[in-house]
Amino acid sequence: MFIGDKIKGGLFKKWFLSIFLIILISLFILGNQEEFYRIFKIVDNRKVVGILKEKIKNQKKLIKYEKDLHYFSGEHIKFDFRIKPDFSNFNGKILKNKNEQFFITDKYVKIRTKENNIRIYRFPLKVLPSSILNLYIHTILKKDKELPRKISIFYENTLDLLEVEIKKIDKKRWIEIEYFFDKINIKIKKLYFPKRDAYIIYCPPIYFIDDKIDNDTLAIIFREVIGENNTVSTPEKFTGIFNTNSILYKITSIQYLSIPEDNRQIIVNEVKNGNEITLLLKVSKNNNIRDGENPEKYRDFVLSFTNLDELYEIKRVAYEITKYTKNRRKKIKKIIEWIKEEITRVKEGPFNPVEVFRNKKGDCQGISNLFLLMCSVLNIHGRVVVGIIIFNQNQKYLYSFHQWVELWEGNYWIPYDPTFGLVKIGSNYIKLLNLEKKLDLLKLINALNLKVEIIKEDR
Repeated sequence: MFIGDKIKGGLFKKWFLSIFLIILISLFILGNQEEFYRIFKIVDNRKVVGILKEKIKNQKKLIKYEKDLHYFSGEHIKFDFRIKPDFSNFNGKILKNKNEQFFITDKYVKIRTKENNIRIYRFPLKVLPSSILNLYIHTILKKDKELPRKISIFYENTLDLLEVEIKKIDKKRWIEIEYFFDKINIKIKKLYFPKRDAYIIYCPPIYFIDDKIDNDTLAIIFREVIGENNTVSTPEKFTGIFNTNSILYKITSIQYLSIPEDNRQIIVNEVKNGNEITLLLKVSKNNNIRDGENPEKYRDFVLSFTNLDELYEIKRVAYEITKYTKNRRKKIKKIIEWIKEEITRVKEGPFNPVEVFRNKKGDCQGISNLFLLMCSVLNIHGRVVVGIIIFNQNQKYLYSFHQWVELWEGNYWIPYDPTFGLVKIGSNYIKLLNLEKKLDLLKLINALNLKVEIIKEDR
């Protein structure tokens, strides 16, 4: 009995000590970590288009960061990162629609495509993935530390390294931050609420928390962030955009954009008022454009989409449809006619020209990229252009962001719009950017919140 009691007493002490240690360790862990759950609406032009869920677990030596991005259109992106509190080291995984995976560290990114191909990009400098940039800025602001003036990021959507220049404006209730993406020459603004774990992005989709934003802040969103619709105001005696030699536009934006000038479009006047900029822009229907840029600068654009096998098949078709044509412009026209017959125009499609070629459908981005690629394999080189197009719908003038192509001929850039099968464009096309990098810019350009007015027409 004595020995049995001793054994039982020893077991009880061990059991009690184990429980006590577990409680102590749990209290220590809980005392050294914070956990946040956040649910955001994704709003595009006053319409909820998806949901973003965030889970942030702050531990003493590690930040666990998880995001779920669900668009109602069916797109689903999952993010899972492990980050040091000072962001000096991180590793993460991004899963897009269950078919494309990104494995990211502070030294490289490995991409596994839906075809199970693997690509590896090594970073030549210290960068942050764009998917954790907001968390990084919020973490610094919450610690009352100074933000760096420039941050190098890896933009996962386009596989580009970009330098973000940050301009901070302190206010009483929030901190406003301007991002300037140097390579794409566009500014994006964000409002951060450091003490409330909330932020607003001045670029659709716009994220904000359902139950933590007050009425004053909502007023800011609807007035400044979402902006007006895409209506174009016209003079009372305006006769139409298609028969005019030139049009004088008044373009207002809450973001700055360096619009290119040439002999086709000229900035007559430019006025800055705080964050708002207003341009008077004269656009003619001149289709011989001089701007002095060398076409060699744009050679790598289409090749960044393709491998040799894909290039061979597209090259074969381009040669086949132009083999009986020697004249350069007639070859271009043949390619436009083939695209018009073979490629279905859709509202939202792939912008990779290989996918457009393979699936026989695409939007203006994909179709113009395919057209440029088919021209390039015939040694006809050019560049992709992003801008807006003015059109008449139900006796009302509207604008839409659009992409077309300019081909180099002699000492001129000649514009073509393969999406609508046009070998000439009119004064209803306004160029905003010449692209030299593989970027899905139409999503970013919505950040401009443009207001377009026609002031005068020249017939």
